[in-house]
Amino acid sequence: MTCIVQRNDNKVKTLFNIDEIDKQAIAILENAPLMTEKEMRIAINKLKIMAKRKRINGRKNMNNILDDWAYKAYITTMNSSH
Repeated sequence: MTCIVQRNDNKVKTLFNIDEIDKQAIAILENAPLMTEKEMRIAINKLKIMAKRKRINGRKNMNNILDDWAYKAYITTMNSSH
């Protein structure tokens, strides 16, 4: 497991623990506003496949996984824009 860390004024704050599949999904979602409609459809299909893979590894609901990734991508982009 790895962590996303935010540094402000020489302080380190852990936002949340993530693994490699989470990092890939968050990276896809961070680029979503710049995607064309076709790229977005491809990205959504890829995210669904990744969520199914993650669900097999322990999580129960695929929609909860997708929501969690969207939330983490949103928090990451909002924190990096400051």
